[in-house]
Amino acid sequence: KYDITVTGALASDPHHFYRNNILLKHRNKKVGFTEPVRYRLVEFDKCWIMSPAINEFTAFLRTLSLSSINRINIREGDDGELIVGFAMFKKSAPLGFTAQDIRKYGGKVKCVLVNARLSSGEDMLHYTIHGIKYLFSSNSFFQTNVHQLENILTFFRDTLALTGTETVVDLHAGVGTIGLFLAQYARRVYGV
Repeated sequence: KYDITVTGALASDPHHFYRNNILLKHRNKKVGFTEPVRYRLVEFDKCWIMSPAINEFTAFLRTLSLSSINRINIREGDDGELIVGFAMFKKSAPLGFTAQDIRKYGGKVKCVLVNARLSSGEDMLHYTIHGIKYLFSSNSFFQTNVHQLENILTFFRDTLALTGTETVVDLHAGVGTIGLFLAQYARRVYGV
């Protein structure tokens, strides 16, 4: 048992259309989220936490033949470019459309992956946060709410009040979001 006191929370702003990553399920010609316990497919017209670009692309997906597709992952960079990944029911199943068909969608699809293999384009997106440009691929972890990430980094900077003499260790660093930001305020940073 732990005695923990929570003194407050950082509110996220904006409250809607902020999420830059979505994992969708396809089943019986329907696209949506999977309900946790019963694994029921939940369709939606618009998701209020997804970015507008991902909502629009999800609507476009529904116009395609998705019969051999099990899961769809969509990620967005800060320039609105998308990486779209398809996981097939059977690895050798035909996609039902070409990667070029997908990339024609508004010119915003930078990369198409099929069963985690590059089919078309470059598997790299970027976000610039507090003046630092972070590059990440489709399978790397990156914050899904970069607006809140900016708030968290500011909170860390203000709370830690680094003087430039400290060593900072960023555990579970991923692409180094926290460590790279704090490096401008510390003597040394290690990302693990």
